[in-house]
Amino acid sequence: AKAVASKPRVLLLDEVAAGLTEPEIASMKEVVKRLQPGRAIVWVEHIPFALQGVCGRILVMDKGAKLLDGPFDEVWESDLLQSTYMGM
Repeated sequence: AKAVASKPRVLLLDEVAAGLTEPEIASMKEVVKRLQPGRAIVWVEHIPFALQGVCGRILVMDKGAKLLDGPFDEVWESDLLQSTYMGM
């Protein structure tokens, strides 16, 4: 709340979905959507579905290097993502 009160042009979110239930994550996504107009949001997250439908662009890193970058659905469907993170 303190970060939003100052009306920043850039908002940094670090694992805000950690420890939340699925309904709580859905509520968090709605809050983030309401915060988007007029500002850039950088959201670091390890729960991928928390980003779905909210992020216009997703960047996936592996060992500190960029692995994938693009729209959520495109990145999520990537064979490279599946093999790197899901072992498929």
